[in-house]
Amino acid sequence: SRAYSRGMDSDDLAQSLTALEQQIDALENPTELLALATKIEDVGRQLALELKRLVLEPTRSAPLKPLLLRVPAVHTRVLLRCAEKFDDLGSPRRAARVLLEALRKAFDANMVEVVIDALGLTLDAFEQRAASARLRSIVEPLGGASRRENRARHVGIVDELVTSIEWSALDDELGYD
Repeated sequence: SRAYSRGMDSDDLAQSLTALEQQIDALENPTELLALATKIEDVGRQLALELKRLVLEPTRSAPLKPLLLRVPAVHTRVLLRCAEKFDDLGSPRRAARVLLEALRKAFDANMVEVVIDALGLTLDAFEQRAASARLRSIVEPLGGASRRENRARHVGIVDELVTSIEWSALDDELGYD
């Protein structure tokens, strides 16, 4: 990766993330949006590598931390748009899969809620009662567990949710899947 090989500074990485983020609303093709999501993940990995490399240099690493915290929200935004485009094309199955990935990666409580709402609409439209009930359990209070424990619980629920969806019931009107 560019950041790892030449040591991109925070300005380069910020510009990279901003440029990718600006593409979200311009793209209409869900496949291109998925590719954009991958690029955003790559920037996140580059940021994490730079932070690790600069761990002993707090003045250089400090500007990277807020950037790294922005990545999950940008990534979730692109996946939400991608799911919307798959749904528009008549592929709720792919839309649901993309929303599950967004839910797995979502970091911020507000973004999790937005993804849950979108996925809930799809599940309700196709009468996926068990999956819809499981989805609602994600928003239950987490209690006094550590952040790591809460994250593990969240990912576990998403994994269970995947298995509770009756995928064949999600119609694919255009044969896109």
